[in-house]
Amino acid sequence: MYLRIYLRVLTEISTRTYYNEYEEHFQSLKALFFGITFTDGTIEVRVSESAAEYMEEGKVLHHCVFTNEYYIKEQSLILSARIDGKRIETIRGIT
Repeated sequence: MYLRIYLRVLTEISTRTYYNEYEEHFQSLKALFFGITFTDGTIEVRVSESAAEYMEEGKVLHHCVFTNEYYIKEQSLILSARIDGKRIETIRGIT
């Protein structure tokens, strides 16, 4: 049990270190789109603005948006759809 916890913590630390290394590159690629948000009154869709947001999106919705490194792909833009602040869907756009 302790080994499993240790490995999970180690993976989390190494993943966070990894995305921190790419954050500056991410910012230079995606900053043009930051602040874009639209809504129909119920669903709000907004551009993810950091590698940490990509990581959280994948973690919460159980998919590969972070592990497939979309945050450093030049022609990929990730948007998060939410209702009352709760993530409901991830949209991958091509820039």
